[in-house]
Amino acid sequence: MTMPKIGNYHYSDGNIARLTFGIDRAITIVQYDAFEAMGLIGSEVNGIAVLDDDNVSVVIDRHMIAARKSAQIEEFERIKAMPWSQLSLFLRTHPRLFPGTADDLLTGREPARGDLINQARTHRDVTFAPAADIRTQAMLDENAKPDRAYAWPASGRSEVISFLCKHGSHSTNGAFGYALGWDIKATDFDGTGTTHEFTPDPAFSTLWKALIEKDEHLFWDICAEAVSPYVDGQAQSWPGDDEGDWSFRTEGRSGGWLVLSKWRDHRMEFSSAQGLRSFLDDLPDAELVDLYKGIVCFDSDLANPADTVAWGYSQRRANREEAWKEDPASALTLAVQYGLPKDELAGIAKATNMTADQIVSVLDDVQIDEDAVLDIVEVFGGETERERVSELIAERGYRYAPAF
Repeated sequence: MTMPKIGNYHYSDGNIARLTFGIDRAITIVQYDAFEAMGLIGSEVNGIAVLDDDNVSVVIDRHMIAARKSAQIEEFERIKAMPWSQLSLFLRTHPRLFPGTADDLLTGREPARGDLINQARTHRDVTFAPAADIRTQAMLDENAKPDRAYAWPASGRSEVISFLCKHGSHSTNGAFGYALGWDIKATDFDGTGTTHEFTPDPAFSTLWKALIEKDEHLFWDICAEAVSPYVDGQAQSWPGDDEGDWSFRTEGRSGGWLVLSKWRDHRMEFSSAQGLRSFLDDLPDAELVDLYKGIVCFDSDLANPADTVAWGYSQRRANREEAWKEDPASALTLAVQYGLPKDELAGIAKATNMTADQIVSVLDDVQIDEDAVLDIVEVFGGETERERVSELIAERGYRYAPAF
């Protein structure tokens, strides 16, 4: 069973306290059983951590590391009951105090006012005060349509910034950068080619399956085709008047993340999440809402990468089937190369309206032995056809095909 986590700290249910002091000042205390680093989770690093939700930072961690869990829980209960002044004193005198700790914790003064946007980034439930709606009239009109393509629920400036700050992200610049990102890895996609607009011919299913297993470039070609509008600068958001505003590139070991690298004249790669926050804080309302509008559109467009890849397979299979039906010999030759059984070869021949003579001609070209040819012809046309072809082979030798 997977434990919940906050940041890199994995904890048991109930062993976390989301505390509030003064005017929305937010501190989290967590007794954690394991720590995650570079994707690896280790139970040898445990203890108690104090997190500053308003600054999205760690104040202390590894407090009582390696102590019995019962002792850690007892200490957790003690710390979470501390008033502000006592908590501040405890933290600023702790040997594990992190650099950059907020001034109100270092001095023991009254708690500073909380930052609801940053609190939302730490998955706190926050409610923003009513504020002016910065969405455009066009966005509001689209929102009101029952068949709308996109919806923009965030209305006030703080809500919009919060949405963008909580958006998925990925590291850039060798893990030292930060950018808005979309996970575009396609897993469990349907490679059969079946969609609501195209039903494949089952006679080609085994051949198609063999083709996608043998062709190591097909999947990557489909993926490249799917992301090309984004990485080639052709991406648009609703209503389609901003082509050229968005620059994307892929990141990750296999290009499994799409990241926004530039928007209009703004570089969209930052040194940290706080860099993004500072950038958003400085944007005027009109630009902020345009950025929000586009990000929501791309969220919807990129929500189902497996469906996008499946659509690519469907288009490829439709084109292949059309080509195979126009040139049956190419389909049968490929099936032989892939080692398909005789019933599949016969099925392909029937689906492409070949004759037994044409089958023999193709199989002669790919140098199939006589017995195999006769077996395939029998599956295709029955014993009568087998006998006819067998007699011709006896009369002219196996290489009789050109005589047809």
